[in-house]
Amino acid sequence: MAKQLHVRTRTLQVANRNLNATTAAATSTAKSSPKHVYGVLVLIISALLGYSFLWDTSVISPLLNHQSDNLDSIEEIEGRTRSPRLEDTFFHPYGNNSCGITFAKKFLSDEEIEHLLNIVASTGGWVSSPTGGKQFQVPKGQLSRDLVNVANIDPVVYRIEERIANATGIPVHADEDMIAIARIMSRGSSPRGGHFVPFGLHHESDTRPNRARTVLVYMHAPAMGGRTVFPLCESVAALPQSTQTDMKAALGTLWGDAATGYSRHAAFDPTSDHPFNDYLAAACQAGQPIQAGSAIMFDSMYRGSRRPYKRTWHAGCNVISGTKIILQKFKELPFDERDPSQADFEREKYQSYTPNLVKRDIL
Repeated sequence: MAKQLHVRTRTLQVANRNLNATTAAATSTAKSSPKHVYGVLVLIISALLGYSFLWDTSVISPLLNHQSDNLDSIEEIEGRTRSPRLEDTFFHPYGNNSCGITFAKKFLSDEEIEHLLNIVASTGGWVSSPTGGKQFQVPKGQLSRDLVNVANIDPVVYRIEERIANATGIPVHADEDMIAIARIMSRGSSPRGGHFVPFGLHHESDTRPNRARTVLVYMHAPAMGGRTVFPLCESVAALPQSTQTDMKAALGTLWGDAATGYSRHAAFDPTSDHPFNDYLAAACQAGQPIQAGSAIMFDSMYRGSRRPYKRTWHAGCNVISGTKIILQKFKELPFDERDPSQADFEREKYQSYTPNLVKRDIL
């Protein structure tokens, strides 16, 4: 009981800070403009709703197992989980790609990565993905929502979300998925010496047509393999350009619309003797090795438009040796900016942050 009360006390520091800040802002607004009394009441009621949310036992219970941080204050968590150097989080042109893909040298610090992995461990560890099998694992808490509930009030997660929002130009909002983490293991060193794409190719808007931009962070680098390749964006010098042209045409036939649930995925047998597999194998061997903490960012829509950017089909190459852990954030357009014909598509499946906690000011 003492531990539960202690955890709630620490957790409610966030709510108290928000409530005090909101009340102060509301009082200031009322003094400066008596006409805004109605708005003041709305602000205070919203803050109280966020405060009461934290007393819900279904939300607070997963935190009782999150022992590494829950017994510390927000300030203590922040103090030992430093951010990377600001200049290392900036995105710059990446490789020889022609699709505007950019790269950040150190988007997450080692302490931030350790903190996220501790959250995964304390909310159930890793389980096989429903679609990727035992070689593609996801946090158990991501499926049970325990991790979602912890992330809702974790200051480091919030800091990372804000960093991604600043990089992409799309704010954190309730109509998008929270950050996703995955652990990928090797599928062996054959065929092609292990240089193949085990999960096929996909566009980021596959079944999610409102995804506009993605940030992919490498939390743990494998000893060999595991690159992310964009076959329509990167040239492979050893192979004819016509192979890339043929691949673009073939992928164009798989671009689904509303009738197919916006399916945009290409599955194929990596053992087949086909020029596309040769092309992907060469792409998997090109470029620089993965480094922990680094990140890439790419577009699924033209910026300033709802029109899909169809060239950023991509794939994760097989991990030949070691383990790869990634963090992905799929930035979607806010609801009021979407094409009305697909604005609400699969909205009920989102694992998003609680709206009244997204706007908190805890840093």
